Amino acid sequence: MTQTHLPVLIGDPMDSVDWQKPEEASLACHEWQHGSHIDSLPKQPQGNEKMSVLDRVSLADQIAEVHREIEMRKRVYIRQVDNGKMTATEAARRSTVMAAVLETLEELRNAKRQVPEGDLPPRSLG
Repeated sequence: MTQTHLPVLIGDPMDSVDWQKPEEASLACHEWQHGSHIDSLPKQPQGNEKMSVLDRVSLADQIAEVHREIEMRKRVYIRQVDNGKMTATEAARRSTVMAAVLETLEELRNAKRQVPEGDLPPRSLG
């Protein structure tokens, strides 16, 4: 089965939001909650070929997003601990989980680099 190669999205629509402007931040949150940000992802191909989310989002994009998430959580967790909405232990646990996610993705990327592309087994689309 041939794999469909789609253009990789550069950047995240949420990156362009000026979070200091309440109207803009509110609109961005509304779009995120109601799924309209999904419109910027590559569409399913026409015909019978099904495409998984792994075909639509590259490993490099996943790693970049996890990096952004970790940095955002550092800022948010500090505030939540200071405000008593989260314990320092819970913040540390969640941060450790995200660090493990990042490490897993990076190990996968490194393993893919070590195997010639023609030697990779086809991924199941089921």
